[in-house]
Amino acid sequence: MTSTLKRPAYLVLACAAALSLPVLAPAADPARSPGPDVYTVQTQQGEPSITVTARRGEDQRLNDEVVSAIRSDARISGRIGVDTLDAYVTLTGRVMTPAMAERAASDARGVAGVQDVTSYIRSRVGEE
Repeated sequence: MTSTLKRPAYLVLACAAALSLPVLAPAADPARSPGPDVYTVQTQQGEPSITVTARRGEDQRLNDEVVSAIRSDARISGRIGVDTLDAYVTLTGRVMTPAMAERAASDARGVAGVQDVTSYIRSRVGEE
C-alpha cells in the first residue's frame, strides 16, 4: 500500500518540475538589432528572467582574430579563453608565467578594432 501512495507523489513532483522549466525565447528581431543576439529566459511562474547575449558580426570577427593572434604566438602556452562584446575583449585562463599572461594581453591589444582588453589570466608560476 505504501508504494502505491508514493507513485502519485512522484508523478506530481515530476509534473511540477516540468512546469517550472524556463522557456528560451528571442527578445528582439536579430535583423533589426545592431548588437549581439539577445535571448530572454522566462519562467512560467513569473520569476525574474535572465538575459543571454551571443556574439554577432564584428565581435565574432574580432574574437577570431584575437584567438588567432594568441595561438600563433609561440611564446605563450596554456589555456586561454577569449570573449568579445562591443569590441571589448576579456581574457581568462591559466598560463605558465606572468610574462605569458602579459604577452597574451599584448597580442589581443594588437588586433585592429579592439577597444580594450581585460585580462583575468592567471599564471602557475610567480603567484603569491
